[in-house]
Amino acid sequence: MKQVFKIDKDGFFIEPVIIANNEKLSSNYVEDMIPYGLYKPKWNGKEWVEGATQEEIDAIRNPGLQQPTTRTIYRIDEYGYLIEKMEYDNHLPLPQDMVDTPLPPNLYYPRYDRTTKQWVEGKSYEEILEEVKQAKINELKVACTATICSPFLSSVKGPDGTYYRFGYNERDQLNFNSQLNKINLWKNLVKEGKMTPEEYAAKFPLQWKAVNVGVVSLTEEEFLTVVDDAEVHQLTQQKKYWILEMQVKQAKTIEEVQAIEWDAS
Repeated sequence: MKQVFKIDKDGFFIEPVIIANNEKLSSNYVEDMIPYGLYKPKWNGKEWVEGATQEEIDAIRNPGLQQPTTRTIYRIDEYGYLIEKMEYDNHLPLPQDMVDTPLPPNLYYPRYDRTTKQWVEGKSYEEILEEVKQAKINELKVACTATICSPFLSSVKGPDGTYYRFGYNERDQLNFNSQLNKINLWKNLVKEGKMTPEEYAAKFPLQWKAVNVGVVSLTEEEFLTVVDDAEVHQLTQQKKYWILEMQVKQAKTIEEVQAIEWDAS
């Protein structure tokens, strides 16, 4: 058995191979030993030579100094406004709609000034302030809705003194409204003589799910108290939103707007 060296169609070394001593070699195998010190051995038909370029050799010798193959560039529109950021091959020339000038932080609408070859703010401060305000108001609306739809603590408590906490997402709100409508309907039926007071009383207690203790029994008075508590919960959050919304509208700077935050407590 003996070791030979497999090469590709260009003569570059691929891997060592063990073959039988009497096995005939094809053109993609070489018997000559590869000399020590070649970074990328290449067979030129007569001998092994260095196949690596100087750049490749430098990269192998100094991996920490290897130059990046790509750079960050920015695609801009005909007015210079930023479209997208991307990585681009270092060896390719820049197309006309791209620039590689580093983009400074804190620009809301970056625009590349072809005269000064610098990035500038693409909108006036007043325009940006109004857009930041609108974005903040939208953010507060979402936060307000999320808080309203979160469970609320009622003033009704169970036999062990635990106050009931009820869910208040969209489905829960529909269930509360539906049950309240039923109660009002029953009351009207009693007034019209189509339901007896005894039949009305038999509708209670209602079975309702509390998120902290499970299904509970609620008298008519307790259920109506829970409904009132839910309205207070919702109105409290709406008032909080109205106050913050006014603070946003009255703000004079972007920093003032950004400092306004929703408190879900």
